[in-house]
Amino acid sequence: MKKLLATLLISLTSFVAVAQNDTTKATIQQDIPTLSAKDSLLLGEMYRLVSRANFTALPRFKMYKTDNMYNLIKLDTATGQLWQVQYEMNKDAEAMVVPIDDYSLLGQYENEVEGRFELYPTNNSHTFILLDTKWGATYQVQWSTKPDNRFRVRIY
Repeated sequence: MKKLLATLLISLTSFVAVAQNDTTKATIQQDIPTLSAKDSLLLGEMYRLVSRANFTALPRFKMYKTDNMYNLIKLDTATGQLWQVQYEMNKDAEAMVVPIDDYSLLGQYENEVEGRFELYPTNNSHTFILLDTKWGATYQVQWSTKPDNRFRVRIY
C-alpha cells in the first residue's frame, strides 16, 4: 500500500509539473502575438515620426560672394578653415584657390560638425565676420589679392 501511495504521489507531482510547464508555454505563446503587435505599432509610429522629420544635410563647404566679381571665399563649415577662390579674369590672371587661413579652429578633442561655422559680410568689401555657432567665438576674416593682407584673427 505504501508503494502504491508513493507511486501515485510521484505520478501526481510529475503531472502537476508538466501541466505548469504547459500552462507557462501556453501563456507565453498567447503573449507573443500581443507583443509582436505592440512592437509593430511602436516601430510603425517611430518610422512615421522619423519620415516626417525634415532631415536636410548641412553642407560641409560653402561659397560666399565678395564685392569683387572674380573672388569668392570658400568656408569649411565644420572646421572654420577659409580659402580665397579666384576664377580666371583674363589670360594674364589665372584661376586660383589660396588659403586665407587653413588651420582648423577645433579643439583637440572636438568632432567636426557641418554647419558649425558661418560667415557674415560687413560694410567693408574685403572683411567678413566668422562665427563659431557652438561657442560664440567671432573672427575677423580678410581676403585680398595681396598674400600678406589675407588673414583670420579672433575678435575679443
